[in-house]
Amino acid sequence: MNSLGRKEAKLLSQQGLESLQETFKNMGLTVEPGRATYGEGNKVDLKFSVILPSINNVIVNENLQAAGITTLKVGDTFFDNKDEYKILGYNHRARKYPVQIMRLSDSTRRKAPVSFIQRWASHPKNFKKIGV
Repeated sequence: MNSLGRKEAKLLSQQGLESLQETFKNMGLTVEPGRATYGEGNKVDLKFSVILPSINNVIVNENLQAAGITTLKVGDTFFDNKDEYKILGYNHRARKYPVQIMRLSDSTRRKAPVSFIQRWASHPKNFKKIGV
């Protein structure tokens, strides 16, 4: 590599994430990518978060229940008219769009309001239980 720009930062982030996930998987930990910043062609800063899934899922599931989503938990998937989504988490500081979801067709992470989840979760044929 002659310089470190956006393309190189993405590549390094992906390869670093794969390596860290493999390393921490044996310990029962999950690694999530953060932001990658680059500048002046000679420096890339990578950020990763290490999570203890069992404790994190309990906290997130409690937040989902407090928000009124009682039928689904983290890891469960549900369908809207055309796409399948997976519930990733809940951000209690985000008032409008607190539920973090991923569209499984293209692995796009999205934020959704509680009403979106409740609308599709109210029909049992629209979801399947996978999570804890």
